[in-house]
Amino acid sequence: MSLQKNVEDTVVVLSKRDYDSMQENFHIMSNNYLMDKMRRGNQQFKEGSFLSHELLEVKEDD
Repeated sequence: MSLQKNVEDTVVVLSKRDYDSMQENFHIMSNNYLMDKMRRGNQQFKEGSFLSHELLEVKEDD
């Protein structure tokens, strides 16, 4: 939600979840090591150079 009378006085209201998500995205995007890993992973996926595994079912403790 954005409330404004003029551009300099704009107020933005976010949920805590959205704010935390935005902060995490800023952190990741500013970290060259993490961004390089993501780019490599995306490239490997595009090239089909990955392994697929069936999901295991985990039994709940009684």
